[in-house]
Amino acid sequence: MWHLEAKSQLEEIFNGSSTSTRQQLSEVLGRTDLPKATLPAVIVSPMLHCATNSPDDLTLILKDYASARAFTLLILYVVLLFVSLIYVKTQKDFAKRFDATTHSMTDFAVLLRGFPPEATNEVELKKWAQEALLKCGLGSCEVEGVSIGYDFGDRVDKVNNMTNRFCSALELEMRRDAGGSNDVLKMELDYLEKLKEEDRKEVRQWFDGAGALKGTGDVFLVLKENTFKDKIMAKYQAEKGIFQYKNKIMEASVVKSEPPDVFWSNLHFPDSKIQHNERCAMLQIFFYFCCINVLVFLWNRSVVMPYLSAGSNASGPITILQGIIMGIINGQLGGQVWKAAYGVGYHRKDRADVWLYVMNLIMTFCNTMFSLLLVCYSVLVMNKEKSMTSPNYLEELSSASPVGIESSLAYNVYLMLIPGQFFINPLNGWIMGGIVPYLQNTLLANVIYVWYCLPTPVLQFLKVILPSAPKDLKKYDVLNAEDGLRAPQIGLPWDYSNLVLNPFLVFLSFFLVSTSCYQLSMFLALYAVFSFIWFRFMHLRVQSASFYSTDKLDWVVRLTWGAPLSTLASCAVAWNIRAGEIMSTSGIGYRWLAVLATYAMGCIIWVVLVLLIDPAHKENVSDQKSCTFAKCKTQWLFSWFNSNPIYTLKCLYYVDQLKEGWDHPLASGDDPTKVRFYSPGKEFLHIAPSKLESVMGGDLYDKLEFETWLEGLRRCICQIKQRGKVDPRFMAEEMQQLLAYQQNPPLV
Repeated sequence: MWHLEAKSQLEEIFNGSSTSTRQQLSEVLGRTDLPKATLPAVIVSPMLHCATNSPDDLTLILKDYASARAFTLLILYVVLLFVSLIYVKTQKDFAKRFDATTHSMTDFAVLLRGFPPEATNEVELKKWAQEALLKCGLGSCEVEGVSIGYDFGDRVDKVNNMTNRFCSALELEMRRDAGGSNDVLKMELDYLEKLKEEDRKEVRQWFDGAGALKGTGDVFLVLKENTFKDKIMAKYQAEKGIFQYKNKIMEASVVKSEPPDVFWSNLHFPDSKIQHNERCAMLQIFFYFCCINVLVFLWNRSVVMPYLSAGSNASGPITILQGIIMGIINGQLGGQVWKAAYGVGYHRKDRADVWLYVMNLIMTFCNTMFSLLLVCYSVLVMNKEKSMTSPNYLEELSSASPVGIESSLAYNVYLMLIPGQFFINPLNGWIMGGIVPYLQNTLLANVIYVWYCLPTPVLQFLKVILPSAPKDLKKYDVLNAEDGLRAPQIGLPWDYSNLVLNPFLVFLSFFLVSTSCYQLSMFLALYAVFSFIWFRFMHLRVQSASFYSTDKLDWVVRLTWGAPLSTLASCAVAWNIRAGEIMSTSGIGYRWLAVLATYAMGCIIWVVLVLLIDPAHKENVSDQKSCTFAKCKTQWLFSWFNSNPIYTLKCLYYVDQLKEGWDHPLASGDDPTKVRFYSPGKEFLHIAPSKLESVMGGDLYDKLEFETWLEGLRRCICQIKQRGKVDPRFMAEEMQQLLAYQQNPPLV
């Protein structure tokens, strides 16, 4: 349908008297340049009307539609609210039952704070803690040991390198003990032993002399039985001064995070420093967010706006491409948020995860909404006259004129969400987090250390990009390659932000008249199924292990679910207003205020109900069965001792030189006499050889077959190191043997 808008042309048509109106209309159309997108044009008389429905009938139909939509959305809101509250209740009950029936390291620890920096002797602190319990009438509560928080913020990289070398040497020793001794393995072990001797000298200097390491004031008191913690905390609540060290009262509190979730290198950060770092990180993220949106604006100016100036709309593939770009941008933004979150200095991983989730949700929401607003602007520009003459959104729906604009808006939102926001984000996490780093690191490693095909300055520059690259260009050993190709950890904060944001965007489209609403709802259901299948694949096959030992992140996510849920309630109120059932005599400002107040009230109601069902401060759940520390450590392998990197190095390189006996548990695994450092994914290092057979339920492996398999792998490594390449046919034969063991790998 094409309408001639020029006033002079209309006067020529309707006021002329020399010729007929049809002839004048043809002459004017002949002199009018119509956009190609509108050809062929159809001229419809404004007096044309439907023979069966009058304008009043059309108004009644629209109001009935608005009323039915309001009722449907209200029912949907009530149902989702009820189901969501049931979910919150079941999650709380499950967590409570799991805590009561399962033993973990948090059941054996009490955190004591306020120690002087010089309190770094584990043996003395263990004796002091036992005497303090004896004085207050809790002599039956035996102390297993203490784990001291050391202030090593100035040598974090050194400590990480030392613990990695120690774990890598253990792996190579296990290969050697399994019958895989060869020249390459011997060379690697000799190289690591030389580095370990250097580490031994340096670590001993950390605990002797004036430059010895200081403590942060935090000491984890580890008990022999899980029932002792409740007795100690009950006594502490009644008498705050049961723990006095050098005439100073120590603060006691329960520990909710497992040992691998403690950021031991950040314990020296005070709360004021953490708050300052939070503000700096927010400014950094905000700057990065502004830079990204400048690029998004340039994209719209270069691609979308030319379509508008040509009289068309940037829809279809252009909008889909914009959605894909937004998915990639949101993924990159999430990476910057992760770097900022882990640089703040939090003491526990769960607090860092919460901050990461909240910031990632806010930034992703603002970034996506900015792009959606640009798309909506393009639609309004294309329908400039209609948008200016159409009634206000919250006026009674008595005319069909805004229906076309709203339908166009909803359809463009649909194109942006499908597949970009819904499906590109997860795929981007796999591609950018798994495939691209693997290919990039493999290519750089070959260019620098195998082919050596570029000038030395260029190789030095490329080495900066290669993760875990050594200092020189001569050797890129197995340990560095393993670190460089390590998969990223499971990122629940990113997954959660999309699970909250995507329903919110779909519910926003319910404000509009559109045939795309049912399609968005259908794809939202498919997205839930896709996420369940995809993240099981991603988390279990592509990403490395990560600890989430508390429910703090889940609890915050449940609170923020009120944001998309309350959108349905405000939608119902908006459609009731458009149906003329409420606020028919109120001004537009009051109507908008009612919609916003409904949304705010819905959020408040949700938060209050969640807090009533699942309060922020959980009550202490007493264990139903008693368990010893030694038994619990055999089940979980990690402990408060072997997760502490400084204490592990102390046991490894310093305790053995002491003349007197070390009356304190070592940082060990399954064998209490062997020093081990716990690293997620390296649990096999902690199992004692005497227990491997019982773990596997029979013979661990066929030694002859395993030596054959290991020999093939060893020959591949020798070819790579000596010739810089591998015969493809030889590699194919060896890979067949390696893949045969992939289904049932030998544990050594």
